[in-house]
Amino acid sequence: MEGIKRGPGRPQAIAPAERREKIIDVAGSIFIAEGYSSTNMETIAQRCGMSKKTLYQVFESKEALFAALICDVRRYEDTSQQAQATDADNLSGTLLRIAEWTLAPRQIGLTRLVIAESLAAPALAEQFRGHAIEQGRRMIRESLARTWKKDRKKSAAQIEAMAAFAFGAAIAELQLRALVGEDISSARAKASLSKRIEAVVGLIFP
Repeated sequence: MEGIKRGPGRPQAIAPAERREKIIDVAGSIFIAEGYSSTNMETIAQRCGMSKKTLYQVFESKEALFAALICDVRRYEDTSQQAQATDADNLSGTLLRIAEWTLAPRQIGLTRLVIAESLAAPALAEQFRGHAIEQGRRMIRESLARTWKKDRKKSAAQIEAMAAFAFGAAIAELQLRALVGEDISSARAKASLSKRIEAVVGLIFP
């Protein structure tokens, strides 16, 4: 009938990948603000503007959602071809991507959360080691292994030790400063990080 306005109708559906990213972003803020134990899926669903059923279709449990959140380092993986790049450039790029993820404010907040709740919920610490720390170390190891794949003098143990050195020298000190509340915003800027990483990589590839 004329003169009758239709209501707004149902909200426009969003793509599955976009929905997943929205859930992760919202959940990250809630976990950091309220703690892991105090956060529930109902609150996350409400803040996301969706039903619990929809939320559970994306993540089967709070544990699965938190695991996806803390292993978000995968979004920083580089899938482009680097055939023309030098070994030093490839390692620098890998370290820079990991640094940008590790030192991001949300990730610092989540790391604090894991540390604070590790005694009461040791499974969180195990998830963090397995999903976050190990993924970052794997990216560095793979970068070094590609470089030294023809050098039989480099054992897996040597590559592992060099990966630990690279992360520690380039990123870990800044991470610790951020975890104790120091403002590292200037050091976290891409130009500053790049300069720091180049100095470390120069020790590995002089």
